[in-house]
Amino acid sequence: MRDIMWTHCGVIKDQSNLKNGLRKVQNLKNQSLNADVSINGNNFTDLINIFDLESSLVTAEATIRSSISRLETRGAHVRKDYPNLDKNFKYNFRIFLKNNELQVKKTKVIDPSNELSTCIDETKEISNFEGKLIE
Repeated sequence: MRDIMWTHCGVIKDQSNLKNGLRKVQNLKNQSLNADVSINGNNFTDLINIFDLESSLVTAEATIRSSISRLETRGAHVRKDYPNLDKNFKYNFRIFLKNNELQVKKTKVIDPSNELSTCIDETKEISNFEGKLIE
């Protein structure tokens, strides 16, 4: 899993690599359905490991699906096939489960309240908020 994510959804991403990574994660997910889990007395190691694997697979798939959806470079999300930040693209991608499949929903980021805008303007820690999504 680590190698798949590093190779296909690392710092610099592109559509082809992301789709290949998604295919590989889905293959692992299918293979995990046949994992042998045995519980012996008070030894739940196999059960813990399969839960860990399943949660990692969900996280990996969600990460790749949201990366495929964001067609721009923003912050740590770098798309070599979409190298520029789109200042008008003020959306987040939310992952949800529908019919036992992960789906991506694009949701508009609302402008910050006046109170939050004032707080941002008065913050001395960060000098430039341009191009950043603030939630």
